[in-house]
Amino acid sequence: MDAEGCFRISIIKDTRTKTGWQVFCNFQIDLHIRDLTLLQQIQTYFGGYGGIYTKTGGVGYIYKISSLSHITEVIIPHFDLFPLKSDKLADFMLFKLIIAKIQLKEHLTLEGVKDIVAIRASLNKGLSDELKASFPNVTPYPRFVRTSDHLIPNPYWMAGFVSGEGCFYVGVKKSPNYKTGYQVVLEFSVSQHSRDEQLLIGFISFFGCGKFNSNNRWVTFRVHKFIDVQSKIIPFFQQYKIVGCKLADFQDFIRIAELVKEKGHLNDKGLAEIQKIKEGMNNGRYE
Repeated sequence: MDAEGCFRISIIKDTRTKTGWQVFCNFQIDLHIRDLTLLQQIQTYFGGYGGIYTKTGGVGYIYKISSLSHITEVIIPHFDLFPLKSDKLADFMLFKLIIAKIQLKEHLTLEGVKDIVAIRASLNKGLSDELKASFPNVTPYPRFVRTSDHLIPNPYWMAGFVSGEGCFYVGVKKSPNYKTGYQVVLEFSVSQHSRDEQLLIGFISFFGCGKFNSNNRWVTFRVHKFIDVQSKIIPFFQQYKIVGCKLADFQDFIRIAELVKEKGHLNDKGLAEIQKIKEGMNNGRYE
């Protein structure tokens, strides 16, 4: 959920209502089309509630719970008991505030809608242009900022988060320092919005390796030293399993690491094999 989930509030014009607006809520997780089985497992975990829908264009699936009773009785208690570790915790807290107002029927009054819009302005990516135009004087509700407790709760959280946000990358670039004329670099990375800077900095102590850097609105944790990839990253995810379609990328990453370990990248045959595996990884797997 920290990786791919969303707490969503939709505020839509509706002339049939007294306020002129309708407020909808839902909890959802979007995944690649190859991860349908994973979404089905998540749906089962949450008691079979909600539905799974094909995304526009057929590029993926969305698991969605829109029932207010299921959100209040299943989803909110779950994330109260197992708190999110990323900045998504702030979205969850704002979501809860709006749900509480809906339970009190405040969304049925214009003042209540205005209050919900103010909270919605700080949720996820903020207000749409239509809502900004319709509520020009709204003051965004303060967004919760975590000041401590960025510790990774357990290795299973890390495996789940990386299943959604991690990248196992292999670079092959020209270099005069190698007999083949090419250098092979294996890199494990996780990138997030700058709001999650402290969370990603914590990855360095968690794995005992890697570096952190920032670029405008994005921050990245990166491990590219082969000794660290081989002795820390690969063994960790062999023990704490990657799930979903990213597992295939990790398995190919291991294959290339074994070739590099055996010095296969230093001869033309081994380099060609690495290139072939690399071409079928990540985005290349679905082309």
